[in-house]
Amino acid sequence: MLVQSKRDGETAWTDHGVKTDNAFVDTRLPLEANKPELRRYRQIYVKKDEPVGLWSDVVSVTVQP
Repeated sequence: MLVQSKRDGETAWTDHGVKTDNAFVDTRLPLEANKPELRRYRQIYVKKDEPVGLWSDVVSVTVQP
């Protein structure tokens, strides 16, 4: 699966690479220190290095500093 995310204020999706297991941990710090941050994630299947099918539903998570 190819995993992508957007943080508060971002307009473009950021690639996190292809993941082969079910666990994904986003270790990035919030853009602003001591402020909660909304992040959105989506994923899509990959076959032979090409995305296939439809994007998953977008999942939203609030990250606490």
